[in-house]
Amino acid sequence: MLKNFGTGTPRLNEGIVISGSSDTTALKVYHNVANSYAATVDNDESSGGHGMKITSDGTGTGTYLLDLESASTTLFRFRADGRLGIGVTSPTVKLDVAGSIQASGDLYVDKIRRATDSGTTTKILLNDELIKLYAGHSANNICAIGQNNTVGVDNNFWVSGSIGSKGTATRGTAVFGGDTVVSGSLHIKGGNAFEGVTSAAIILDSTTASKIVWDSADDGNSPDAAIYESGGSLYLSSSNDVRIYAGTDDILLYPKDSLQVIEDENASGNFASFFAQPSDGAYYNVLDVGDTGVTINDDSSANYDFRVESDSNTHMLFVNGGTNSIGVNTSTPGSGLEVNSSFSVKVTPPKTSAYAIAEDDFCVVGDCNSAAITLTLPSATDAMIGRIYTIKRLDSGASGGSNMLTISRNGKNIDGAAGDVLLANLDALMLQCIGASGGWIRIGQFLAPM
Repeated sequence: MLKNFGTGTPRLNEGIVISGSSDTTALKVYHNVANSYAATVDNDESSGGHGMKITSDGTGTGTYLLDLESASTTLFRFRADGRLGIGVTSPTVKLDVAGSIQASGDLYVDKIRRATDSGTTTKILLNDELIKLYAGHSANNICAIGQNNTVGVDNNFWVSGSIGSKGTATRGTAVFGGDTVVSGSLHIKGGNAFEGVTSAAIILDSTTASKIVWDSADDGNSPDAAIYESGGSLYLSSSNDVRIYAGTDDILLYPKDSLQVIEDENASGNFASFFAQPSDGAYYNVLDVGDTGVTINDDSSANYDFRVESDSNTHMLFVNGGTNSIGVNTSTPGSGLEVNSSFSVKVTPPKTSAYAIAEDDFCVVGDCNSAAITLTLPSATDAMIGRIYTIKRLDSGASGGSNMLTISRNGKNIDGAAGDVLLANLDALMLQCIGASGGWIRIGQFLAPM
């Protein structure tokens, strides 16, 4: 049954017009049947059909176009100023929801802000290829993705302060549960103190062996290089050369005990080499350390000599690579060997009985005061060519000169003769080896003073 509760008159081209006056409700539909709708609006027009239109001359905050209530509680309110509240009776923005929002599709926003914040306080700004996070009621962003300083490029990640890990109050101790991949540069500027170490920039803190690894290709092969600690020792490993380069200053090593360079058991040849670079791209090998010993000036360059300094002499020992000469206490040796200082040779304590002259002897004294003595030369060999012995007969006169000093040739010749040499009034003799076939020759002899 249809009743007109107002003064309006229904017009045919408008369907049914119901108007009210005063505070009365123009149209009220009451229904009290379970599982049945109180009212249905159905426009069966296939094209351009509209369901319901609600208009009002009022546009202020007190004009409500649509209210949905449950037990006198407003669940849904749409105001005439275009604001929609869900669970909110006085929406303050276009959509004001008291509760969670769930979307199965995309959610498009420019800013995400806490409801009680103003336009310059805590928020997340979503812009074209740029995300900024603001906090602490500041207009300055503390974190950004897609910016370099103030210009958003290359999807960079930027944080103005420290990164802290969950469950700790210590700043700058971020903990990541998985891998962190950085496609650009990683710039670490300083650090906090860690277990007595100040300004620690990179900290590897693990109960297992931790490594910093370089790998040029993710191909499943061993890494190209790594730095790691094991058993208190620091290791640098590489599949190729390990190079430490200081472009403008020195490389300083401070060992607490000793600095050791140990060759690998599988290595061969030189395991340490030192090169000089007198000009760009010109390298000269000045020192090699290898299985066969130490080689100085391996490139045979006349420009590189070898010298040993003392406290007061810069050329205590000098090897001139250009002139093939050696100087002691001189930088200009004029001969193959020039000694510009005093020197001493070994003197064997006087012998009172037969004695075989040793390889490391030089001056051998036979004391003939009590008895005649025989000193036997080593058997001359080609390896001994050039060796010199000085043999001295000592006799204070107690024997009357009758005790002879015999120099045994040991099967070789002396001055080409197959016989031993007797020293009586001949006080001293210098012999030099000339090889296995030649034996020995005299290069000096000294008579006792008259």
